[in-house]
Amino acid sequence: MRLDDARRNELIGLAANESSSPFTSAAVNLANYSHCLIYGQTNTGAGDTITLEIEDSADGTTFAATACPSIVIGESSGLVAKYFHINAGSVRQYIRLKSTLTGSAVLRGAGAVLMNNSQSAATAPDVEY
Repeated sequence: MRLDDARRNELIGLAANESSSPFTSAAVNLANYSHCLIYGQTNTGAGDTITLEIEDSADGTTFAATACPSIVIGESSGLVAKYFHINAGSVRQYIRLKSTLTGSAVLRGAGAVLMNNSQSAATAPDVEY
């Protein structure tokens, strides 16, 4: 069997064990991708909270809040993973993750999965089952 119309996906690490607040990740360029999944893995204890937000930019340098709802993780939630599924057509070309921490909360890890690159030159592999 052959899969046609291959689309390249890409995984980008954005943060690991980040405790500064506010923290903003590196910019993610959405050019030629149709969707992006931004995820954050957090850890909160008593009195801790974490707010995750998505910001966008046309030029990769000047960022502003988007219409994406913020995710607030309350105290004593333990280890939690939260996701933003973003349609690339609904934001400007560059996005980044912003986290605001209170107490001793930590952003344990964050990343971006870019999906469906329309300009990919990759060919689909043969798949046997």
